[in-house]
Amino acid sequence: MSPKRIRKSDKKIEQAVGTGTAPSWLSKSGPYLLLGLLVFLVYSQAIGFDFIDFDDTKLVALSRQQIQGYVTLSRILTGDVFGDKTGIFYYRPVLSLSLLADTVIGSGAPWSYHLSNILLHILACCLFLWLLLQMGLQTEGSLLAALIIGIHPVLVQAVAWIPGRNDILLAIFLLFSAIGLLRYFRGGSWCWLLTSSLSYLLAIFSKETAVIFLLILPLLLATNEVRSNPKKAYLSGVILATVTAFWFVVRHLSSAGRPGNDIPVKEGLAYAGKGCLSYFGKLIYPIKLSIVPAFQDVNIYPGLIAIALLAFVFWNWRPAVLQGLFLGLLWYILFLLPALPNETFLEHRLYVPMMGLLFALGSIKPLAGFRLSDRKLALTAAVLVASLIFINIGHTASFKNRETAWTRAAKTSPNSWLANMSMGLISSRRGDPALAEKYYLKALQINPGNPKPRFDLGLLYLNNRRPIQACDIFSGLLAAHPDYPGANYNLGLAMAQLKEYVRAAECYRREVGINPANVDARVALGASLAEIGRYGEAKESFLSVLQTDRNNFEALLNLGVIEFRAKNISEAQSWLERAVQASPERAEGHLNLGYVYRAGNRLPEAQREFVFAAQIDPAYKNIK
Repeated sequence: MSPKRIRKSDKKIEQAVGTGTAPSWLSKSGPYLLLGLLVFLVYSQAIGFDFIDFDDTKLVALSRQQIQGYVTLSRILTGDVFGDKTGIFYYRPVLSLSLLADTVIGSGAPWSYHLSNILLHILACCLFLWLLLQMGLQTEGSLLAALIIGIHPVLVQAVAWIPGRNDILLAIFLLFSAIGLLRYFRGGSWCWLLTSSLSYLLAIFSKETAVIFLLILPLLLATNEVRSNPKKAYLSGVILATVTAFWFVVRHLSSAGRPGNDIPVKEGLAYAGKGCLSYFGKLIYPIKLSIVPAFQDVNIYPGLIAIALLAFVFWNWRPAVLQGLFLGLLWYILFLLPALPNETFLEHRLYVPMMGLLFALGSIKPLAGFRLSDRKLALTAAVLVASLIFINIGHTASFKNRETAWTRAAKTSPNSWLANMSMGLISSRRGDPALAEKYYLKALQINPGNPKPRFDLGLLYLNNRRPIQACDIFSGLLAAHPDYPGANYNLGLAMAQLKEYVRAAECYRREVGINPANVDARVALGASLAEIGRYGEAKESFLSVLQTDRNNFEALLNLGVIEFRAKNISEAQSWLERAVQASPERAEGHLNLGYVYRAGNRLPEAQREFVFAAQIDPAYKNIK
């Protein structure tokens, strides 16, 4: 046989690899188009959704700031995904880049982020289908497995919640990396190895759990009967190890010693047990799904039933070759482990692990031989798909907007401090402070060590003119967290409501010492100092504000008032004219400028300013 004939034969073999038993299907795009269309129709309602104020608003706001500030790529690759410089370090550069792209496309409108989530989800489902076919599974069974990933209600959070896309991105790059390696070891060119390595690089920069892929990779290659090739194995191992080392160094240097999300061993084990049962139960019985499933609200019985059912299925229909079963279970367990030691079992974390469970289920006899021509199996699959779609559509609607999301979260997770805190905020915005107080107090009861609900409760008291309660809340907060951002400032506001201006000034000074960029604290400090007659210090505070914000209305107004009280009419006029120019819509500026004009015997100008003030605020209509 001539060399030319050998190459032709090898090419034919390579084209048939991974086609299952239906190569005619793979010669068309039918399965992928059908899969994409069904998934898009199921999730299409999410395109019109708003933000739900659960990390999404903060991420989008940061993306807008980064675009306006022309942030460099190196800064994004080395920064916290939330832009925080203290606290737990969340390293998600690929997520940041994807959000930046959506911000450019949609100018920050919610639809662009939601549409991207849906399209990324469709891509992940298609890659999952491609990988299953590459592994030699039947076309019909592979399509069913990919469709389950596409419509399963437990994965709604990954699609309908904007930050949930991080797990979708992780899946996309891991799947593409696995496909690339399979093609490379089956005789593909070095381009497949390069593609796989770049995909793994993007996966690990999406989420650190991507390193688990290296533990699963040997069994993945062995399961698919990839021929032993020491040279390719050595080269692949070196490249993937180098990529991992590069990521580790960049992340370590970027974190700058900031803490991780460490949980004590005892609590971690307690969380892990319930977490395992919670996730297992929702995979098999996707009911009572929640946006923030709390540790205290987990019902362990669906999980126990699900584990028993899966054990029965795997034991009675175990495949003759167990490698595929072991691969799927190992994939599921290893990728799920990092999600278990948490007090909140967020459902989007099941996105990648669930694919492993479907690997395992796809290896058992009834599903491995699934055919649409088998009417009983086809009918069963149709009922399953219809049921999942029905539940999915209802659960997806929970993410429609902030109020809908947190109202449902409070019902499905009544012991979630986050759900109660968010409902407190929503109730406050609705103008129901009594209900807001109830939710905040419950959040504090559930999680007394968390400063956020305490801070929000203090704001509620402050905004509703209950300064004594506000002082108690902020004082208690500062006793445990002396440097909590904004706590000293708001305690100062509460003291000012009680006319305790000396103590208020002390609070503002502490706030400025913690956060020198807090302009509001500097303005409030100047106002308190002015109230106790320390005009020189007050002027210094207001002037320091103008160094960073030369058009700050409050600082200009107060400087004008101070000079007016000192009978420095020309200086007062200069400051107040600048204040009116900076904010012509503020009645106080026109009113005080009118007083200054009148004191300077400029009566027509004074009358004009009084008229402006009365037009803006009718309360001033009797000023003459």
